[in-house]
Amino acid sequence: MSTWIYRLARASWRARKRVVAAWLAILVVLGGLALAVGGSFNDEFDIPGASSQVALDGLRMTFPEAALSSANMVVLAPEGQKVTDPAIKQAIEDELPLLEELDWVEMAQSPFFEYVDGLISDDETAALINVRAKEGLGPSNLTDAQRELLVEAGAELQEAIPGGEVHVGGDLFSVSMPHLSAIEAIGVGIAIIVLLVVLGSLRAALMPVISALVGAGVAVLIIVIAAGVIPIMSTTLLLALMLALAVGIDYSLFIVSRHRDQLATGMEAEESAARATATAGSAVVVAGSTVIVALVGLSVAGIPFLGIMGVFSAVAVAIEVALALTLLPAMLGFAGDRIRPKEARLAMAEGRPIEQHAKPDAWTRASRWWVRVITKVPVLTILAVIAMLGALALPATQLKLALPNSGQNPPGAPDRITFDLITERFGAGYNGPL
Repeated sequence: MSTWIYRLARASWRARKRVVAAWLAILVVLGGLALAVGGSFNDEFDIPGASSQVALDGLRMTFPEAALSSANMVVLAPEGQKVTDPAIKQAIEDELPLLEELDWVEMAQSPFFEYVDGLISDDETAALINVRAKEGLGPSNLTDAQRELLVEAGAELQEAIPGGEVHVGGDLFSVSMPHLSAIEAIGVGIAIIVLLVVLGSLRAALMPVISALVGAGVAVLIIVIAAGVIPIMSTTLLLALMLALAVGIDYSLFIVSRHRDQLATGMEAEESAARATATAGSAVVVAGSTVIVALVGLSVAGIPFLGIMGVFSAVAVAIEVALALTLLPAMLGFAGDRIRPKEARLAMAEGRPIEQHAKPDAWTRASRWWVRVITKVPVLTILAVIAMLGALALPATQLKLALPNSGQNPPGAPDRITFDLITERFGAGYNGPL
C-alpha cells in the first residue's frame, strides 16, 4: 500500500495545479447542486420496533389529533383568586378561538372541557391550555415567527387577567437541536495557533487546516444535496463537520510533521513529500478505515436516523483521507523548500553538511527523556494509565440519560419557567405524559 501511496503523492506533487483545480471544481459543482436540489433538514425521527414508536404510530392512526406536536400555555390566577372564577374562566375561553386562528394551530384545548381532566391544578390556581400544531409541524420546522405569535397571544391573555400570569412553553419550544455557532470558528483558530507552535511555520500550520476545511465543505455539500432526497437530521451535518475538521487536521498533521522532519535532514522536497505521504499516509489510511468501519457500524442498531448519521460521517472521514493523500502533497509542492526548517536552509545555503546543525532541541530532548521514563517499567506505566482512566470515568456512574426537553434549559428561560410551573402546579410527569 505504501508504494501505491508514494506514487500517488509524487503524482499529486508534480500535477499540483491540476489536483487543486480538481478539488475546487468538485466544490463548485457540489455547491451548484446544493443550491439547485438541496433540501432542508428534518429533525423528526422514528425508532422502528420500539414500544413507544408502536404506540405513537397507533395513536396517529386512531386519534391523529392526540399525536400532534403541542405547546403549553400556563395561566396563573391572581393572588387569592382561582382560574375557575367567572371572569378568569371567560377570559380563557375567549382566547381559545383566537389561538385557533393562528395559521399553524390545529386546535386549542380548553382546560374546562367536561371530558378532559387534569388541566386545572388541584387548588384551582392554575390552568393548562394545550395548543396543538397542524400535522407535519414540529419543533424542527416551526419558525421563530410562528412561536412568537403564540407568545404574543399569551401576553394578550395576561392583560385580560389583571394580576395574573401567562407563560408559554411545551414541546414546540423545548427541543433545541445542536447547531453551528462561533465555537467552531474559534476552534479552528485555536488549532492554527497550536499547529503554528508545533510546526514553527505559518505555511506548514495552514496546510492541515486548509485540507480539513476543503473536506468539511465537500462533506457538508453532499449532505445538503442528500437532504433533498432522504430525511436527514441537522445533527448529521454537525457530526460530519466536527469529524471532518478533527480528522482532517489530525491526518494532515501526521504527513506535514514527517515531511518537515525529513526536510530538516536535507532530503529533497519532492522526495520528502512522497516518502512522508507513503509512510505517515499509510497510518492515515489505516486510522481512517477504522473510523469509517466504526461509523458505518452504527447502522447495525437498526435505527434509521442513527445509521444515516454514521454513513454520512464515514463519507466525511473518507474524503479527508483522500485529501490527505492528494491535495496535501499538492500544497506541499507549492510550498517547496519554503517550509524547510530555517537551520537546514541556512546550512544548505552555506554548503555545510546538514549534520552540523542537526542537534536535538529542547523539545526533542524532553520527548526522548519522557519515552525513556514510560518504557523503563512498562507494566507500571500501563497500570498508571488504567488508574487515571478509571478516575476520569467515575462521573459516568452518576450519568443519567434522557431526551432533550425544556427542563435542560437555563433557569429563567421562558420555556424553562413554563416547564417548572407545570411540574410545580400539576405534578411530576405532566411535562411528559404517556
